[in-house]
Amino acid sequence: MTYASTSGLSSITVLLVTLLVVDRDYRERGLAKGLLNQLKKDGVDLYGLMSSHPAACLAAAKAFGDSISTVQLEIISKYARDIIEASPINYVKDAKLCGNVFATSDISGLVSSVNSEFFVDHTEPLEAFAWAQEEMEWPLGDLLDGHEFLLILEARRRSRSRSTSRPGSSGT
Repeated sequence: MTYASTSGLSSITVLLVTLLVVDRDYRERGLAKGLLNQLKKDGVDLYGLMSSHPAACLAAAKAFGDSISTVQLEIISKYARDIIEASPINYVKDAKLCGNVFATSDISGLVSSVNSEFFVDHTEPLEAFAWAQEEMEWPLGDLLDGHEFLLILEARRRSRSRSTSRPGSSGT
């Protein structure tokens, strides 16, 4: 899902993924990252993901950013409210921002999440979450029932290669 918003975002173009699923038999092959890479395009300023699955967050961080360890929480804090409010999808628009990125007094263990009231069996995401916490410093906080992680990343600008001309060549 992609949408452009002018509400408080000064015409920033946002691509927000709200569902990313790879069949269990095809996981750990880089397919999620590959799918997300196909969404990248010029003109997008921010990429985002709402998901209860840490593997989806890891794939999005790799595809749209650098890695989950380089996520900038201040970017999430700066843009999340406007992105959520501008969404044309009702359950996204109605989601409540949760975590200490949005309310410094929040002591729930949440850092960046939304209460989307999307109640699903979190057995598998929680197993992946436990693994992620053991393997790395997980920046998005805990996962509660009815909640999804919220990840927002600034688009990496592609550097353009400069054409070089050889001395004495006309460049044609």
